[in-house]
Amino acid sequence: MRPHPNVVQLYGISTDGPNPVMIIEFCEGGSLDSKLYKARVNLSLKSQLQLISGIAKGLLHLHLNKIVHRDLAARNILLAHGKPKISVSDAIFLAKFIILS
Repeated sequence: MRPHPNVVQLYGISTDGPNPVMIIEFCEGGSLDSKLYKARVNLSLKSQLQLISGIAKGLLHLHLNKIVHRDLAARNILLAHGKPKISVSDAIFLAKFIILS
């Protein structure tokens, strides 16, 4: 899948140790749920709409690549440079690839 500004980039997977490790893009803003619930940040309407728009664009990119996330939640939205990025890395085995015949 080609990179998209609203989808966390998966760089690779290592199976060298006892547990598989995923190498993903660093998102310095943490998760959306941390920002909303733990830090109790109040977002302006403009910020809310920008978040929703970015999430929708990321989902569209996944769907166009025949991927259904199946675990979309605030904990799976990471923030990088103030923009939302959908993380499929922690739910990679929940993501469903659709095969069209």
